[in-house]
Amino acid sequence: MKITNTHPYVKTLLNQDPLLKTLFDTITSISIPFDEDGFHFLMFTITGQQVSAHVAIIIFNRLKSKVDSLDAQTLLAINDDELRSIGLSFSKIHTMKRVATYCIENNFHFNTFLIKKETDKLISIKGIGPW
Repeated sequence: MKITNTHPYVKTLLNQDPLLKTLFDTITSISIPFDEDGFHFLMFTITGQQVSAHVAIIIFNRLKSKVDSLDAQTLLAINDDELRSIGLSFSKIHTMKRVATYCIENNFHFNTFLIKKETDKLISIKGIGPW
């Protein structure tokens, strides 16, 4: 997926942090090697916390190899020890599973991500915060 400063998510971020405008004016577009699936992208983001991008990609690819499709239901079905064996910390596993549970219990869809009320609910989950 390629995003530019016209993408709704980027516009929201630019409104929150004007310094990012300089970045997007310089770069013009950013390629993200993932689709528009917000759950998928959030799981990658959690995977990448406090590790290098290279390591995050390796661990995330291991995670994707465990499932046919990465969604809340399939993530919850994977045993914590199995997730630990691919390189995820228990803290990341618990955060991912809290997000998955929240998405299922609240019928949360990431297309509502830009709605502040919905975003506030999501970032109230332990391990998730505002950017």
